[in-house]
Amino acid sequence: MKTVMLVAGGKWQVPLAKKIKSMGYRLVCSNLYPDSPAFEYADYSEVADVLDIERNFEIAKKYKISAIVSDQSDIATRTIAYIASELKLPTNGVAFANLFSNKVEMRKHCQKTGFPSPKFAACHNVDDALGFYNIEKNKIILKPHDSQSSRGVYIANSPEDVIKYFPLSQEQSHGDMTVIVEDYIEGTEFTVDGIFIDGKHHTLAISKKKHFEFNQNIASELLFSNYDDVFDYDMLRQQNNLLMDSTGAQMGLSHNEYKFMNGKYYLVEMSNRGGGNMIASHIVPLISGVDNYQIYLKQALGQNIGSIEQYKNHPTHKYVMLKFLNDADYRQNKKGIISKIDGLEELKASMGMLEIQVHCNVGEHMGPVTDDSKRMGFYVSFADSLLQIKNIDNNVKNTLKIELEA
Repeated sequence: MKTVMLVAGGKWQVPLAKKIKSMGYRLVCSNLYPDSPAFEYADYSEVADVLDIERNFEIAKKYKISAIVSDQSDIATRTIAYIASELKLPTNGVAFANLFSNKVEMRKHCQKTGFPSPKFAACHNVDDALGFYNIEKNKIILKPHDSQSSRGVYIANSPEDVIKYFPLSQEQSHGDMTVIVEDYIEGTEFTVDGIFIDGKHHTLAISKKKHFEFNQNIASELLFSNYDDVFDYDMLRQQNNLLMDSTGAQMGLSHNEYKFMNGKYYLVEMSNRGGGNMIASHIVPLISGVDNYQIYLKQALGQNIGSIEQYKNHPTHKYVMLKFLNDADYRQNKKGIISKIDGLEELKASMGMLEIQVHCNVGEHMGPVTDDSKRMGFYVSFADSLLQIKNIDNNVKNTLKIELEA
């Protein structure tokens, strides 16, 4: 029996762990915490930081793995690329991992290949960032060049903002403390998920995003559909496929973000992994009909893929909604200590509900949402019309009750 190593074992990696086991492979999983959720499904579990390449390499050699994978984690891409390269296993390689996980390299690639991308600068100190702001004289955005989950992402509207936010952004960097500053692109944002097969990219799912009013860097909902009445999704698919093909990547999943402004789709970020919060594991197969995890695992094992049509069924629904719960809807100027949660089980059994989760418990404090990972919960619904999607949303608002101490 072949052994597959899964690097990262949080809740978002559980579906991939289950898929590995369902395909009949032995699973070894590494993650930083002894109680990691994916460990429950592993034949062997090892405590190791995702970023600790040498420790994970030792684990890979110990279990004589035949493949190494991860998903929904930007910070794991370099680790699996290095180990796969050293063990002569299928991989896009370390250079490609750096391209897909380093925002500075992404911007350079877009400049070189001519794809729409905002003006930017790689800054190592606040004076560099102020210099960029003073030239542009516009709203800018600051990001760590190698973080994930919107950590350390800030919008600056003044020199004072740049001075305030630069060190906060810098401390979220995992590497050389580089902060990328760039022109802020106004407009509607989209996510685009897909997969590479033998160097050819296939776009599988597109969502139109909305953001919380209190923080425009944190998504509040993603509406997935294959077409849109306002925006040209065929144009976006074509551009996304061309951009991905230009990277030279041969395998794996993709999750990219764009903004539409002045008739163009501008790349926000790109990554060689699937979207989080069940996007890669559940939503992409639901909206596209493609078993993307099966393809990815076969690639990692060096197996022949053939045509993508072999893995495609008819999509079951026209719309899928990923909606994040807003703590402000429940806080109502109270302390934030949760006293009661009602309605979850009823909603889980309701029509059109794929999943609903609340990431807090009775007795815990409902803290402020400062980045993607701090959102208090979400649900995934599916339907054949926008009206049905809206009705499901109203049902969640009316049924889910989260009470706080006075």
